[in-house]
Amino acid sequence: MLWQDRDKISEQSIIQSLVSLAIPAVMSTMFSVIFEIIDMYWISRIGSVQTAAMSAASFFIWMLRGLGLITSTGAIALVSRRTGEKNEKGLLETVVYSLISTFIFSIIIMTVFFPLALRVFHWTNLESRVGGFSEEYTTIFLSGLIFVFMMNTCEYIIRGIGNTRLPMMIMGISLGVNAILDPVFIFVFKMGMKGAAYGTVFSEALGATLMMV
Repeated sequence: MLWQDRDKISEQSIIQSLVSLAIPAVMSTMFSVIFEIIDMYWISRIGSVQTAAMSAASFFIWMLRGLGLITSTGAIALVSRRTGEKNEKGLLETVVYSLISTFIFSIIIMTVFFPLALRVFHWTNLESRVGGFSEEYTTIFLSGLIFVFMMNTCEYIIRGIGNTRLPMMIMGISLGVNAILDPVFIFVFKMGMKGAAYGTVFSEALGATLMMV
């Protein structure tokens, strides 16, 4: 059944339940943070200008990631309720509507923030080269924002059903792929800072696909 994991957790003690749910969830969140750290590490090997640009872009990127939690948080609340009710039909409907809402919301955010990403780094009076690299990284990240939002929502859906380990493992796989793709794109294909952005987009697309499956 869809709530088999939830039933197993409910049979444990409160402490065991909290630990089995919390530790994988915390690890997943840490993996999300490490995405930018990996990008920063490899970009720092290119030069100081690119490193400064990545630092500036990170604030914009985290704002976008934060917006993605709007639909994710709603999804986990509704999914948890349907799972607790053992309402399989309601649960599946909630999952479908959550994914549709996430898709629509991601398109809206991309439409609104893409023009902003082309200007915001110049408004903050960054040196022209730094601002240009920041804009370059952010616009590529924005182009794959739908994968970031979908991965977040799917992760929260699976958590809501009671399985926090599977999302953690998928996040770990996605993070590992990002760590491999970054140096390949940056140095082997000589894409520079763009390579780090593409590596992040591709690894998050992989993560979103695995989560949906």
